[in-house]
Amino acid sequence: MQSPIVSNYKSSHTLFTEIFENKKTQEEISNILTELTLENLQKNKTYSENFVEIVAGAADAMREHAVPVHCDKETFDVCGTGGSGNSKPFNISTTSSLIIASQNVCVAKHGNRA
Repeated sequence: MQSPIVSNYKSSHTLFTEIFENKKTQEEISNILTELTLENLQKNKTYSENFVEIVAGAADAMREHAVPVHCDKETFDVCGTGGSGNSKPFNISTTSSLIIASQNVCVAKHGNRA
């Protein structure tokens, strides 16, 4: 098994900062995310022993690069489960967002690939 691409908080934070600052190609990002699948995290001793640190480093980098959304009124956050695995799913969370917004409610919908 190859050596891990991240081994602790700092290396994870650095790697994800590079991703969020567009310093990695799409191919590199694809390879990184494939390497960091739950299956690989569980198989590799370094990953499994430092799982919390690795996730915390990635999460902190993500929060540091998040774009704040400002709305003049209370905002309703809608996010789906990530899909059913079906190639032609009906996206209920997006539909819900549209219905809610039609009632003049500010909606923040995130995490979409559509």
